[in-house]
Parts: sequence; structure tokens; C-alpha cells
Amino acid sequence: MLTFAPHLLARNPHFQTVISTRMPPVKAEMLASAQEALLSLAVDGSVKLQGFYSSQVNSKGVVLLLHGWLGSAESTYMLAVGEALFQEGYSVFRLNMRDHGGTARLNQGVFHGCRLGEVFQSARQVANLEAGKSFFIVGFSMGGNFALRLAWQHSQSPIVTLQHVVSVNPSVNTRQTIIEIDRSPLYRYYFLRKWHKHLLEKEAAFPNVYDFSALKNINTSYELGEATIAAYTGFPDSDSYYLLNKSGGSCIQEGWSN
Repeated sequence: MLTFAPHLLARNPHFQTVISTRMPPVKAEMLASAQEALLSLAVDGSVKLQGFYSSQVNSKGVVLLLHGWLGSAESTYMLAVGEALFQEGYSVFRLNMRDHGGTARLNQGVFHGCRLGEVFQSARQVANLEAGKSFFIVGFSMGGNFALRLAWQHSQSPIVTLQHVVSVNPSVNTRQTIIEIDRSPLYRYYFLRKWHKHLLEKEAAFPNVYDFSALKNINTSYELGEATIAAYTGFPDSDSYYLLNKSGGSCIQEGWSN
């Protein structure tokens, strides 16, 4: 087993988080071969999710990568891991979850953590891109949370070729994760800035549906979460949302409206 032993000056986990975003992958063969793919989901195909598919002849299988909260298919960790897998002979599909990666225009409904159904259907479609070959799912942070719940759903409705699910640093308790983010001024600023940007993109895409002006002065992630859950997710309260967000299969029936 390989042991991760960073230099003494690089052992701070926050330093590692920041510096990793500034270091692009050494090779870019995966990106060079990437093709945009638009997945049509739900019974009537009304839900659309964007992804980028890097295929190769005689691949060892297909790996679906799921980004973290407010990340995207272009996040550094997605590119780095995807490139490493591509170099090892795997085809790679990097999915943008709803509203992420500049895709706010694709669906009227807002993203939230119980959009499990559409992500599961995305996984099934990606597995079918190379029928008969081994299929794998790798998720990071929030994507790791989704990966764990996808594994549960797979136990109820199998994806035949799914071999392994890998969850990297999953946010198992979403409410507590947001509370911890707010305790760090640096992380709070980072996520709030990105979250407000996402809301503005959604409002611009559907100006007759959304007006987020009342939220612009909220200065903690927790408060912004409380406000958006109550107004835009269809859950009666945040307790119901956070419970379903970490309980797996309960979410699968929710979230098909576009």
C-alpha cells in the first residue's frame, strides 16, 4: 500500500486543498478526447444533464466521476483523477450535476441534494455507453455522498455492469458539513461567493421564475441553505430535507420535475 507522506511544509490539510486547485494535471489526453454529452432523463426526457465523455478503444471499463458541491466537471480533482484513470486505460465520464458547470439553463428546477433519481439514471446511461464493460463510480465530497446513495439504489435496482463505488471524503451529514464550512472564514467566503453566483445564473436563465434578490445579503451558508430549502426545494422544512439527504433510498422518488 502506498503511504501519503507530504513534505513537512505541506502537511496542513487546508494548504493542500488550496494548492491542489492551482496545479493542473500534467497530461491532458483525457481532455483532448473529451466529447460533450447531453443526457435526457425522466420518463419524458425533460431533465437534461451535461457531461464530458472521454472514450478509448479497448478500454478497461467506464468510470463515472461526480464532483463536489459547487464544483463541476472542470474541477481540478475531477481532471486530475480522470486523467490518471484515462492513462490507466479507462474511459471517463465527468458529469455536471444540475445547475453546476454553467448548466443552470438546462432545467427550471433548482439543484438540491435529493436529486438522486436523475443522477442514478445518468449513471445507468453512462454504464450503457460501453455495454458489457465494467462500470465504476467515483464521487468526491458531495459527489461522494451521492456515490454512497447510488450504491444503495443499485442494491434495489441493479446496474448490471457496476463493479465498484468509491466515495472520497463524503459529506455524510450535510447539515453538519455546512455548519463546519461557516466556522472557517476562508471556506465560508469561498462557498458563499460561488453559491450566490450560481443563484444569479439561475435567475438569469429563468427571470420569470426566480428572484433571489432577498437572499443577496445572507452571509452564512447555513442561513442561505435554510432560505433556499424552504422556498425552492418542495420540502416542508430543513429537518426533512437533511434527513432524506443522508438516508439514501428515500430520495429516489423525488426530483424529476425539470
